[in-house]
Amino acid sequence: MAIGASRNQGSPSEDQEHEAAALPSTRRRSISPAERALRSAVARELGVVQSRLASVDLALVEAIERRLEELKEAAAVDEMTGALRRAAGLAALEREVRRARRFDDRKLVVAFADLDDLKAVNDRRGHAAGDAVLRETSAALRRRLRAYDLVIRWGGDEFVCSLPGAGVEAAQRALDDICAELLARTGCTFSTGFADLGPDGDAEALVARADADYYERRRRDRWGLARQNRQGSSAHSPAYPTPIRAVRTISPGSAR
Repeated sequence: MAIGASRNQGSPSEDQEHEAAALPSTRRRSISPAERALRSAVARELGVVQSRLASVDLALVEAIERRLEELKEAAAVDEMTGALRRAAGLAALEREVRRARRFDDRKLVVAFADLDDLKAVNDRRGHAAGDAVLRETSAALRRRLRAYDLVIRWGGDEFVCSLPGAGVEAAQRALDDICAELLARTGCTFSTGFADLGPDGDAEALVARADADYYERRRRDRWGLARQNRQGSSAHSPAYPTPIRAVRTISPGSAR
């Protein structure tokens, strides 16, 4: 018995710890549901079990939560442009898509914007000038769009924006105005593509459709410019329907 007793005189056993945790409420500080939720959330962020924070002062837990939020926000924002980074932006856009489906917002639009000839700016004026154009593009988008519209730096010279409740026509007008402002400030422009919320598909699929629309618009613009050069016409609009390729067929034996 003495030997058994000596074994129990060291650190408290698990049973003793459970007993300590189960002490009457008069001997323990009452924890509100809000504080319990806070400690649980911070523990998840830190990757530890919640009991590890049981003895940590509440003020310190709150300070840890604030610092974690600051670090997450810093990691979410592109350092150069102030826009959301791609991963954080895609997560935010996914939440926006879920919200739009929940409230039947079929006018949610994603705009894909690609700076025109940024490489030429880098080559002629240096990379510092190219970086300045990127910063001004992001600033113009964030300044002219609404506070709750997302602005994401998708790639090197690509930006993705979400415009809830806008519709494609209004979104195109907004981006055209921003492009005109950018031209006045920097001498540079961007090309765009648009996609509205379809019946299915996630945020990434929505961006992919806007990207495809961007390439289709570029193709139409090039086709229209070539036709304008051939015909000598000055009338050209990037919003005309997709042209049908004119293919001249010649049957065998017909005059050439």
